[in-house]
Amino acid sequence: MKNPIQYKQIVDHGIRAAGCIILLLLICVCGWESHASADCADIKITTKQQVVSKGDTVYVMVTVTSTTAMSGFEGFFTYDNTVLQFQTGGSVVYGNDDAFQISDIDRSSTATKLKYSIKFKARKAGDTEIALTGPYHVFGESTSTKLSASYNSLVLVVKDREKATAKEPSVAKKPVQSARPKKPRGSKTPSRSARSKENNKTNAAKGNKKTSTINDRALLKSLEIEGVTLSPAFAEQTSDYTVVIQEEKEWLNVIYETEQKGLQVEITGNKNLQKGKNMIKLIVKNADGAQSVYQVEVTVQPEQETMAPESGQDVPPGDQLAGNATAKPQVDASEEEMRIEKQRMQYIVGIMAAFCGLLILGIISLIRRYRSQNLK
Repeated sequence: MKNPIQYKQIVDHGIRAAGCIILLLLICVCGWESHASADCADIKITTKQQVVSKGDTVYVMVTVTSTTAMSGFEGFFTYDNTVLQFQTGGSVVYGNDDAFQISDIDRSSTATKLKYSIKFKARKAGDTEIALTGPYHVFGESTSTKLSASYNSLVLVVKDREKATAKEPSVAKKPVQSARPKKPRGSKTPSRSARSKENNKTNAAKGNKKTSTINDRALLKSLEIEGVTLSPAFAEQTSDYTVVIQEEKEWLNVIYETEQKGLQVEITGNKNLQKGKNMIKLIVKNADGAQSVYQVEVTVQPEQETMAPESGQDVPPGDQLAGNATAKPQVDASEEEMRIEKQRMQYIVGIMAAFCGLLILGIISLIRRYRSQNLK
């Protein structure tokens, strides 16, 4: 007869070993889940105006944020090239007929927020969806680490510009045989100054008043700031504008064109922009010393996070879209990634269940042997 104490010790050791192994597996699984949920990025596609007119310039912002440091981002985005025309997006954005790619993988430093501005031109009336399509990668502190990500899509609507009201057709009169009236002496074609005065009246009617800082001999033909919209819209005889940006920048990309050749433009105040109000001035001079001053008040304010409306909620005024197009809520990670994560978890749970079952069978077998020995 074998020593029963020996069997009891074997059973005790087996139970302890099984408990330790199960506890270790649970700790590993919980740690893996917490790590996967913590290292997650958020990709947002936004714009200031979802409804624009044909011919407008449209800036689309792609913002990638994460609680952990990111060393780069790479992704492909699709859109309808019959509605929008890709123009530029900086040194890390590349566009073609119906898609553009952001390839920001050679960064010299890490960051928790990456922001990209893509410039389009509205070329035709219609609606288009700008969406992230695979493959896409959000890199952690090194390119070997990839973060899971959630993202949204953006719907833009382009409308035809409102046509001017048609004038009433004039009634044709029966011609009469009479001498052509002579042009009065001293009558001249309206000069540029007279035309400018007429334009000033039009601007005043629109609320864009001309100020003493504008000189008709030193005018800008166009003015825009990349990534933002001037308020009011640019007009040659309007000197004061305002813009709002959502983050601090060292400077803004000011794009302008002069009315005449040979004019000199000096830009001041476009350095080290701080929170609050900043003033950028464009001083336009001609060779005779005449000058005009255009000034843009830049307000830097913290970015306000906006949530897409959930199902059943009304879209706020100004965000209404034409037809059946509606603002899409933010979606979770891609279905393919979710499927892979689910399969991985199923494999781990299956292996744990099989291993625990074998341990339980072994312990039951040892207990039965121990009891049979005692009965003898």
